[in-house]
Order: sequence, then structure tokens, then C-alpha cells
Amino acid sequence: MSRFVLFKICFFFLYSLFAQDWKPELDSVLKILEKDKLFHGQILIAEQGEIVFHKAYGLVLEGDTPITLTTSLAVKSITKAFTAAAILQLEQAGKLKLTDDVKLYFNNWPYVGVRIKDLLSMTSGLPSFIEKAVSVGDTTTFMTNVDIVDLISKHPVSVQSPGSTYNYKNSNYIVLAALVEKVSGMPFEEFMSKTIFEPLELENTYLRNLKTISDTINGNTFYVPSGDGNLYSTAKDLYRFEQSYTRGGMLSKKNIEVTFSKTKLSDGSLSKYGLAWWVIDDENLKEYYIVGDGPNIRASIQRYPETNSTLIYIHNISGRYWSEVYWVVRNIWFGNEYELPEKTIKLTKHTIDKKLYDNYVGSYLSPRFGLLHITKDNNKLYLRPNPIPGKEELIPSSDTTFYFKDKSVEWEFYFDDNGMVIGLGLRGKPNTMGEKQ
Repeated sequence: MSRFVLFKICFFFLYSLFAQDWKPELDSVLKILEKDKLFHGQILIAEQGEIVFHKAYGLVLEGDTPITLTTSLAVKSITKAFTAAAILQLEQAGKLKLTDDVKLYFNNWPYVGVRIKDLLSMTSGLPSFIEKAVSVGDTTTFMTNVDIVDLISKHPVSVQSPGSTYNYKNSNYIVLAALVEKVSGMPFEEFMSKTIFEPLELENTYLRNLKTISDTINGNTFYVPSGDGNLYSTAKDLYRFEQSYTRGGMLSKKNIEVTFSKTKLSDGSLSKYGLAWWVIDDENLKEYYIVGDGPNIRASIQRYPETNSTLIYIHNISGRYWSEVYWVVRNIWFGNEYELPEKTIKLTKHTIDKKLYDNYVGSYLSPRFGLLHITKDNNKLYLRPNPIPGKEELIPSSDTTFYFKDKSVEWEFYFDDNGMVIGLGLRGKPNTMGEKQ
């Protein structure tokens, strides 16, 4: 063996050892964040198509059960990437065309010129359906996606011109899930299992049974859509899905290209959204990503195509700190400087007149969190986001503000000039307020 070859072997061996330094450092830092209750969830990092870091931290909910690598966690709007994949598979099978008008599939559909691709790219002009559904629907009866589409077709809402602007609304993917059922002739959950979950061996991925959720909460929720945010999964399963989605296997080359291309609007400008994924290509590092958000929940798949690398994180009950944790993880991975986020702030419990709780009980339609239900039980106040069957106690920090145990995020009830409760949102952020229904 020549000295030159031996030198190359030694060089790459030393480089490899040096390149691994970030992994134990990241694990140590995440254990600190876990101890400080800033991270409960899973992290996965892959380079060149190989998983190089895959760990779980923290607890499931507020109990004693630790999160493992196979613990299925809510990933909220990441569901949309799966719904988009279902539509694209139907397109590849010749069952539909992305340029088809939605009216071809729903006889009573009143919205002119809305194509399937407009729904996928959030350029349909459709607003949120939930306000109209709450106001005109039979709230004593559980409604499926198809029921909701039929309801909104009979009671049209004002829409923008299709293709004119990007507007992120769950309504688009509620219609798409109903479309999957119409075209495939199967329940949405069954189609997803047969065409995506089972072929990709996503053993810990499933869609919540919506009718069961509705029954569990005694009819308190009639509107629990599928296809936009009811998926539970793991970081490993999301990685398998992402690899098949972005690198071929599930989708054709043409559909991969259109999925990860910015959408051209009618005025010639480009949105930063493809089909279910955001597309960032105006910075040094090109990136595709999709996120899922919920009350103290956050999940994301982030794909860096130029380096063939992927970052996936799922926050279970620590979504409040997703940004701080994300930048720590990313900076350690990229070899940049970083600062640890502050520990959880302990809020002081306020002595409150429990009679005030009666004013707060009800449902609130939040622009950020969807429908939130406030209930009272044994002189305690609880918040339950739609469609989660569990509830979490709201601890008073004043007569009008409340917080969850061991979390620094605070909620505030807002009032009108007459002292009547009109909404609920984050403390000091009236733009997050959801109106009381």
C-alpha cells in the first residue's frame, strides 16, 4: 500500500471521527432540554439517505410513560402530505387529472373554476369551512368530510378567484380527502392504509378514527375532518414516507417535480408553496418542508435536497418551545454556535372565585388552533382542542388568564365593553383570539 493511499485512509478516518462529534453533543443537549421540560418527542437526522441520529425523549402527555422510538405521536398538518400523495397516486392510476374541475366529482359544487391542483396548492380561494358548518350544520350529528362538502355546497361561502392568491386553509384538504373517497370508492382511512401505510411498512402510523372520537366526547364535536390533521406517526415512519415521496418509488418524476415547485399565480408571481410542501430556494440552502401545529404540539419534515439530508422532529407536549429547540438542533448539526433556551417559567397560581368559570365555559373558534372547548368539572376549568378526546386543566394566573401545568404559555379570555366574554386566545395577543360560539 502506497503512502499516499495510506494517508487518504487515515485522513478520511480522522475526518469521520471528527464529523461524529455533533451526535453525542446533540444527545447530551437534548437530555438537558428534556430535563427542563423543553422537549418531549422524537428527533431524526439523515445524511446521504442514511439515518445518523434517531432518539426519543420525554413523556407521553403528563403521565409516567416515556416516549420511545415507536410511540405514535400527533403530527397534525403533516397529514396533508399524505393526502396529497393519495391524490397524486389516483392521478398516476388515471382515475383523475390535477386539472379537473372539482365540480366533476361533486354534483352540487357551487364554486366555479376550482381545480384539484388549486386545492393541493392552497390557491383555490376557499375560506375556512368551520364557521359556516357551525352556523348552519346539525351540531347534534357527526359529519364526515363528504357531509361537510355537501353542506358547504348547499350553503355557499364567499371565495376568492381560484389561482389568484395563496391562502393556507384546511378546507382545501378536507375537500381532497372527500375526493379520495369519491374516486376510490373506499373510506379515506382504508385507502391510505392500503396504498401508503402498508406498502411503505409504516407500522406506527394511523389516522384517528373520527367517529370514535366524536362518540368518546359524547357528541360534543360533530365536525371532525380527516385528511388535514388527524395523522399519528413516528419520526422513523415519517422518514420512510419522505424518502419514498421525494426520491421516487411512490410518485412519478413528473409529480415529484410539480410537488416541490413553487406555484405560479394568475398574475405571474410565485407562491412559496408547492403541493402540501413549502419550497425555499432563494437562500444558500435549498429546502422543502411541511409542518404540523396544535396546542403545544409541533412536528416537521425538513428536506435538504442538495445535500440529500433530512431533519424530522415531533414535539409531543413541548410545542411551545419548538423554535428554540429547532435552532439548537440545527446549529449543532451544522456545526454552528448555539445557546440553550431558558428553562420553563413557573407561573404563580392565582386564587380565583370559581363562579367566574361559568362565564368561560363554551366553545371558541380560534384562527390558529381551530375549535377549542372550555368545560368545568369539580370546580376546575379545562381546555380541549377539537378533536382531541382528552382535556387539560387551566390553572388561573389571574381572573382572566390561565396556564397549563409546567408550561409557560398563558391563555387569556377577552371581554367586550359590557364585560361579556367574547373570545379566548394567547395572553396579550388578541390577534390569536377565537370568538366564543
